[in-house]
Amino acid sequence: CLQFELSYDKANAVGTWGNMGLACQYLGRYQDALSHHEECRKIAEEIRDKLGEGRAHGNMGLAYQSLGQYWEAFTHYEMCIEIMKELGDESWQRWACDITLPFFRELSSMMASVRAPWAELNQRRIVCAGRRAPGIAQYMSPNVQSLEDYNESLAGFTSPWDVPEELFADLVLVYPDESPNSYETLKKVLHVSQQREKPFMIWDVGGPQWAARLSLLFQKWVDPRARGVTFYKPGEGGVYDVMSHPSPGVPLQTLWTTLGLPANPSDLPLTDLHAHLLGMGTAEEWIAILEAVSVEQPLGEIEVYSRDPTTLQAQTSDPNSRREWSSITFQSLQKANAAPKSLFYEEVERRLVLSGTSLYNAFTQSNISELAPRSDQDRTVQQLIFEDTGGTFKWYHIWDARSQRVAKRYGMRASKLLKIAYKKPLVMASLRNAFAMLDQDGKPPNPATHRITRDNFTPQFYPARFALKDDMYGQFPTVLEHLIEVITLRYRISGVGYAELSVGGGDLFERPHILRRLPLERHGVQLRYLAMFGRHQVQESEFSRPSFNDYSADQECNRAKVEHAFRDHLAMLRKAESAYSADPTLQEKVVGFDYASNEKDHPYCPFHFPQFMKFLHTRLKQAPFGFRIHSAERLPANAKDECRHVEIISLTLEELLKEFGESRQHRDRPFPIRIGHGIGFGRYVGADVSSDQIRRALALLKACHAPIEACLTSNTFLVPDPREAGHAPQWIRLLQDGYNVILATDDDGIWPCEHPQHPDTPHYFSLAAEYARAHEEAKKYPNKWNGEEWTANFADMIARSREARFFRDPDPDATS
Repeated sequence: CLQFELSYDKANAVGTWGNMGLACQYLGRYQDALSHHEECRKIAEEIRDKLGEGRAHGNMGLAYQSLGQYWEAFTHYEMCIEIMKELGDESWQRWACDITLPFFRELSSMMASVRAPWAELNQRRIVCAGRRAPGIAQYMSPNVQSLEDYNESLAGFTSPWDVPEELFADLVLVYPDESPNSYETLKKVLHVSQQREKPFMIWDVGGPQWAARLSLLFQKWVDPRARGVTFYKPGEGGVYDVMSHPSPGVPLQTLWTTLGLPANPSDLPLTDLHAHLLGMGTAEEWIAILEAVSVEQPLGEIEVYSRDPTTLQAQTSDPNSRREWSSITFQSLQKANAAPKSLFYEEVERRLVLSGTSLYNAFTQSNISELAPRSDQDRTVQQLIFEDTGGTFKWYHIWDARSQRVAKRYGMRASKLLKIAYKKPLVMASLRNAFAMLDQDGKPPNPATHRITRDNFTPQFYPARFALKDDMYGQFPTVLEHLIEVITLRYRISGVGYAELSVGGGDLFERPHILRRLPLERHGVQLRYLAMFGRHQVQESEFSRPSFNDYSADQECNRAKVEHAFRDHLAMLRKAESAYSADPTLQEKVVGFDYASNEKDHPYCPFHFPQFMKFLHTRLKQAPFGFRIHSAERLPANAKDECRHVEIISLTLEELLKEFGESRQHRDRPFPIRIGHGIGFGRYVGADVSSDQIRRALALLKACHAPIEACLTSNTFLVPDPREAGHAPQWIRLLQDGYNVILATDDDGIWPCEHPQHPDTPHYFSLAAEYARAHEEAKKYPNKWNGEEWTANFADMIARSREARFFRDPDPDATS
């Protein structure tokens, strides 16, 4: 019948498609119904059948309502009513009103379910923000008699800085409009709502980006995969979430039952001991932070240290020239008092500026200096990324709050980048990829993504996913506060009660204004920090690739050469010694050192040098402290090079484990040596190991019960699959053989620590996801490599993770 109608009479085909859609609705096949109604709408639009088009929109609204997708339902109901009004037929207008009335009643019942007395929409005046606001204002409230009154008020929402407070009524409705102004508009609405004690509602969370904005603004977790209606009422519990689709997150109790844990999640919190601060946070969360700091800001930390900052005009030969400003530090600003402070404020950029080099590194995953001369960098960025040569890039003088100096930066304002990104999907995809390892179109990663990123630590991981972050928090350290906000919210809903985050040693030892922004606790999650030493800072070429040169610094003939090669690390150690002796806050917050960065061709580590071991002994006499060494994560492909690589790692580990394991001088402290990743050691489990050095190190690792931090999702993205055919993954082989393997996230954000990762499947987040994934992998290997039966004991693993912290809870009986 349908084929006949399509061939001879499109007018009748409209009715046929519509009837098929209604039949599917009656059968509960709503997706099929939507497909049929959409065909009906297309044909009606093609033959200019306005009545058929209007009825199709109404029926699609009914289907979406049945699916619980309220924003889509409202959109089609709105189109239906507009078309019926345009036709001028009162009977069809009544039909449109009849089918939409149950929709508004259902929405009212949803809001009544949170027992909010202000929730009945049909009895409240509404002020709306967003591009569809006039339609919402007209049709959402039957008591509204005139749209003209609202049109005037709606004009106030065209700018995020111009929301007229006097126009706020009982309920403010905010439509999630995707634009650079969305965050600031919402922030202004929140401010006015709190000030006037008026509630507001956000219609449809609108996906991960809006979920990130809401989490950051409300300081409350919003599931990035959930959609629905979010309410905010000041002074009475904060945010209420009423989801049109239930949150796809799985209750933690379900995971606990799956893992065979007897306790409730709250009685057995998880511990994440391997996480890097700037590697945390999803692309959506970083873009929300970028929106938050892209507007005009105070001049960073200068206002903290000086209430009367001045310029350096007296020190420049030409007051109009700022060529010498790159050397201006905070100390020199304090001394310069010949010029008015207003000039400094006028000349120094108050908005976030992203440098052209950082944008290139972030958007192309390569180092521009290797591809083009400096003079060509700006043109390359503009042409290849933005297709814009109309003055987007220029020179700015910015206050680098991180290093406390004025810096000259050639780039673009972040606000301009956001405007371009919201207009150009390809730029937005590149911006999202600047913060996380995603597909090329900015969507969640897939196996093809893994093939690109594996064994490409440089540049895929660093600098690509850190370049913009460095610019952001360098100019405005408040970025770190925003980041910790979203990190701890994610931790809390994942059952994590304690985490150790790795941060650059220079920020911790030399920049107290950075350290003070790192809290000890947020949202019920205890936080401590590890000072990172970068293995790429080794200076001499013979110590930057595996070789047979002995680099043991305790040999007199080799000492000077070795110490020269590791001079940057030793200089950082001296700064640490000075900082720890002077700053009690540092002693409380920073509980260890972390040796990290790209391991490929850099197996060497100086933590077994006498200077470092002496420092560790000194710290352990006062409080728990430890060293974590990223080891055996990324090994050379050549078997001979791999063996030598692991031998060099083993030399460091053997000396440290002998010093702090066999002697156990500090038995009242947590074991002070941990291995980051370490999965490469799994190759040697059950194998005939020819190297005495590796054999001794592995024996000590097992005997000392030194924790090995396995990061399963991280391995998927960065490590070439090391398993051999028919063998279990390396972390399982280590665990089966009695090594102290624990689980961690590494960089939950650059890659998604979610399991399973299908968007429509209930899933876990963060460390809970790692445990869920580990449980699935372990079930596949019920036998050890030697044939013995084996079952993973996750309760024991969680307990061992807690024992491995470089921290101990204060003894309440010890205080007086």
